[in-house]
Amino acid sequence: EFDPNPTSTTKHPVAPFELASRLSYFLWSSAPDDALLDAAADNSLIQDAKLRATVERMLADPVKSGRFVENFVGQWLGARKLPEHPADDKLFPQWSSQLASSLTQEMYLYFTEFLKGDRPWVDFMTADINFVDANVAKLYGVPASTTPGFQQMEIKTDKRVGFAGLGGFLAVTSLGDRTSPTLRGRWILRNLLCSNPPDPPADVVADLAASGLDPTKNVRVALEEHRKKPSCAACHSAFDPMGLSLEQFDAIGSFRTTYVDGTTIDASAELAGVKFSGLDGLADVVSKNAKFSECVSDMLFKYGLGRTIDEPTDRPYLNQVQTAWKKGAPTLRNLVQSLVLAETFRYRHGSAAN
Repeated sequence: EFDPNPTSTTKHPVAPFELASRLSYFLWSSAPDDALLDAAADNSLIQDAKLRATVERMLADPVKSGRFVENFVGQWLGARKLPEHPADDKLFPQWSSQLASSLTQEMYLYFTEFLKGDRPWVDFMTADINFVDANVAKLYGVPASTTPGFQQMEIKTDKRVGFAGLGGFLAVTSLGDRTSPTLRGRWILRNLLCSNPPDPPADVVADLAASGLDPTKNVRVALEEHRKKPSCAACHSAFDPMGLSLEQFDAIGSFRTTYVDGTTIDASAELAGVKFSGLDGLADVVSKNAKFSECVSDMLFKYGLGRTIDEPTDRPYLNQVQTAWKKGAPTLRNLVQSLVLAETFRYRHGSAAN
């Protein structure tokens, strides 16, 4: 992008061809096609109606928009980390590169269902759907389809709902040899609610085993002991409950009812005075949090423009995007439309020299 006056702090629109590039690298991870270049050449791309139609066309392309899904979901939701996830195959003999690949694909398909369909974003944590091939069906303990490849399934008896019930999420937020309620809860807080807890004090021993605790038998007991330290309690109380509610799923996402020591898993939790239990309870708590809808907007903004949010200047526009989005159908597709139409995507300004 070229700017004749890059230090000007007065906002001004990006040129049509630059807007075409912003759109194309945002939604296709590649250069503009002929249709985008033609719309830039005749200046129609700067019109609201043309922008909306262009976003619809771009998202409808299964191959090119698939790049957006793989890059955005791969980075934000951690899908690209799954193929290298170091699950201990002695403890979890079902884990394999094939299963990791299948769970990665399920994460992409699940997100695509919300991006291209009419499901409201608020259902992302509660929708009772999965995309299952033979590998995933075996892990989930459900009948495999006789049709090759992935099939969308809705099974009411499998204890598994929403994004947090996906085996891919449950695996990538675990350690190689066990679950980690702290990792899972902290991940949800950071990535789905855009809240960053402070780093632990420098003198705190974060490794439970190094503190003389054994998290491989009953991690809830180990964490309760860990939180007895005042320097640990404040932060852990903000995210451990979310992770503990998911303890009925092991380190590769398989459902279980007991720990290796035979004790029954307690999936109850309390967060900021609100009591909940299990995956269903967590999904409800996260979905009702106002930051849940704001966070996906923030993440799309940062990905689409390739920069962090400047709170004083960007937040008012992002608030407008949220308001417009909630007035209409609160789907991901409409959120992308609202972000592209916002001045933060179509305009720019320079920074005053120091």
